[in-house]
Amino acid sequence: MEAKRICVSAATSDCEDRAYSLSKEMKLEFSNLPQTFEFSLVVSSSGFKLYYFGGETLTLHLDYSQEMVQNRWKRGRIDLARAVDTKKYTNVLDVTGGLGRDALTLAAQGCRVLAIERSKVLFELAQEAIGRARVERGPWDLVQFVHMDSADYLRQIDERPQVIYMDPMFSLSKKNALPKKELQVLRALLGSKDFDEKSDVESLWELSLKVALNRVVVKRHAMEPILGGKCSFSLTGKVVRYDVYVPS
Repeated sequence: MEAKRICVSAATSDCEDRAYSLSKEMKLEFSNLPQTFEFSLVVSSSGFKLYYFGGETLTLHLDYSQEMVQNRWKRGRIDLARAVDTKKYTNVLDVTGGLGRDALTLAAQGCRVLAIERSKVLFELAQEAIGRARVERGPWDLVQFVHMDSADYLRQIDERPQVIYMDPMFSLSKKNALPKKELQVLRALLGSKDFDEKSDVESLWELSLKVALNRVVVKRHAMEPILGGKCSFSLTGKVVRYDVYVPS
């Protein structure tokens, strides 16, 4: 599906070789006419940027700098660390890698995080962003991104993680923690199924409960129902709630 509506482009002529190689790796078309596609992954000297040409042109660019991590911590990611219990558990599997920001936030608290992402485009954005961030001192070496379906990964996992983290991001009719423009790009890129198919989310949650050694943490909108009807405990903020499940 991605190959039919997404191209790879170069911002400038000196980036064309890198963009062309990326297009071959991703099995996407290389094009100098990005506006003729719904999306264009643009390679520039300052990093990768995803353009969405759906009426208003929107962009998605990932910043994994130390400043970004610190700003997210100031904006209330303390509850995330408490939900995971980063002082006790440092081996985390993020089965909904997405934009990778929560994975980086956990890594900044000393966790080793493996983030699984099934969208090749989001995976490449995250890989490039973390490579760019490694020029700074930071927790970047504690995070690894893998391009794979999370359910498939859980079914064949060798070493069970202490904590599994999920951020399903569905029910977009309600206010979401992500900025509005990022949500528009993600929903257009991934399709409604990734956000709204509750059966997929519940299946992944059920698998996670079987695999996690110590706890499963699910990030939800504060007004969303709890998966399974009940959890061990919750940490609730103004917009986001973290539901914690301790496997029996």
